[in-house]
Amino acid sequence: MIQECCLSSPPDDHGLIFMLTTLNGTIIFCRLDCKSKRLKWMEISYAEQLESITGCDRLLCSLTCCNGKVYAFSTGLRKNFIIHIDIVVKGAEIVISLLPYLTAPTSYMNGCSTSIPFLHGCCNELFFVKLCLRAVDHVAKETVGGVCVWKLDMTNLRWDEMKDLQDDAFFLDLAHGNSAFYSPAIASGLGGYVHFLDRSGKVIHSYDFKNKTIALSSMPTSRASLSDHRLQGDCEEIKSQQEEHKEYEVVVRDDEVGGNSTSIEENMESRLLNIPFDVLKTIMEFCVGVEYLNFRATCKQCH
Repeated sequence: MIQECCLSSPPDDHGLIFMLTTLNGTIIFCRLDCKSKRLKWMEISYAEQLESITGCDRLLCSLTCCNGKVYAFSTGLRKNFIIHIDIVVKGAEIVISLLPYLTAPTSYMNGCSTSIPFLHGCCNELFFVKLCLRAVDHVAKETVGGVCVWKLDMTNLRWDEMKDLQDDAFFLDLAHGNSAFYSPAIASGLGGYVHFLDRSGKVIHSYDFKNKTIALSSMPTSRASLSDHRLQGDCEEIKSQQEEHKEYEVVVRDDEVGGNSTSIEENMESRLLNIPFDVLKTIMEFCVGVEYLNFRATCKQCH
């Protein structure tokens, strides 16, 4: 069974390799060569190599590419590891080896008993995110107690814990294999958060990284919920933004629009909403995670 997938380097790189990991402890890969008429798939077992590094029988997870190299996360007996998946191409031959790179950062958040780790690379930056969970009394489930984020100092090979995301944002998908996505300088109002989709795929949690608070938001499932949907706690912020926008609103004269006075802002937003609602509903059904958040950010009414 396929577990995760990853490209070995950016899509425009020569000698690009597409990799898949399986729950059987193997890596399936092929070289994406446009000159070749058929893809040549190969499979290797990494179990023995990984056990020699971690000291136990585990799987690779959080497969990611950073600065032209592939990394993964794996748990060990006493500590957790960041693994470098070394790829050497010799003509038609491809050799893949697992090498110890770093130990994963550790921290303890008060009241949290377990955590879910995420390793994610973006261009030349490597991040480690830990979703901390705490048990709920008399209930057979856990709730999110907080989120920790580290960024790797590539020069000194040291993890630096991030205290503020500024306008950046992370999206963690627990419903589809614990995948992660990072967006630097995302649209105003969504930055500074770690958004995560729960295992049911129906609820988005938005963790305010600076204030350490969590808001819940149900995914839209009906026409009514699409127009009314917003994160809890956003109402006052939206009203405040609307008041600010009024100060800069440009009003077109009656004679310029055939006697109908309107604002340029409202006219621009109406273009998207002129699409038939059934079409908008279909688009939303295909939006997952960050795509869904970006759709909300297109205008105030979609928000």
